[in-house]
Amino acid sequence: MGIIGATAFVVSKSEFVRMDSLNQSHNQVLVPSSTSNENNTEGSETQNPISQSDIVKREIIEVLQLAHSQCDPSQTKSSPSSSSSSSSSSSSSSSTFHNHSPLAYLYDELALAIKGNHVAPQIRDYILERYSQILEDLFMGDFAEDSNQVPEAEADKLLIQSSATSSSNPTSPIGEFRYNEDGDEAAFYLRIIPFVVSKSPTQTTIPSQLMPLLRLLSACYDPRYGGDGLGEIDAVIGCPIFTSSEAQLGSEYESLPEEVSEE
Repeated sequence: MGIIGATAFVVSKSEFVRMDSLNQSHNQVLVPSSTSNENNTEGSETQNPISQSDIVKREIIEVLQLAHSQCDPSQTKSSPSSSSSSSSSSSSSSSTFHNHSPLAYLYDELALAIKGNHVAPQIRDYILERYSQILEDLFMGDFAEDSNQVPEAEADKLLIQSSATSSSNPTSPIGEFRYNEDGDEAAFYLRIIPFVVSKSPTQTTIPSQLMPLLRLLSACYDPRYGGDGLGEIDAVIGCPIFTSSEAQLGSEYESLPEEVSEE
């Protein structure tokens, strides 16, 4: 199932989940309280049966999990029949990996579906929980305590320390923090350069997932689409970005517009 097919499945089945939930709420209102009390007394140990909407919700989640695994290059395994031709096409596939990430397209399609109010609240909550965890696990790095914003991860720390040895090895990647709107209050950072300097083609596609992922989470948090408010991701918006240094890039980063910084 492709990205469009998976999104269409989520949208069509979400309508069933939404309507079934409304019908259940309506039926509960119509049931007399005396009848409800009698049923609770007679079958107090009987568990509530699984509703049809619960079954459909499970199907939606399984489709989302399948779509994610198929779009994630790190989980994609080539078949034995294609292994013989993989070497001859390695350069072209590597170029594709470096420029695009199927997951980025999946995130954007889901964000559009949420913004169109086509995703049931229960499914939106699942998407928010799952992909918030992905953002945290994949992109967020913690600062060591009482360290004047030194990365906790040893690999990230080495990318900063490499600036001291760059004169002897000019090809050594150098990382620095940019766009730190939170200043000394920043508790974490967004990791970009560790993926960019990776020798793995699947790793180098990861930065292209960040903005679509943030768009998806913003849509989930947006109160216009049933979310609890964008204040939930304020810390992400203002945290520093761990990226390549200006000296190594040979060009300067543009500063954020003043109106953006003030927001």
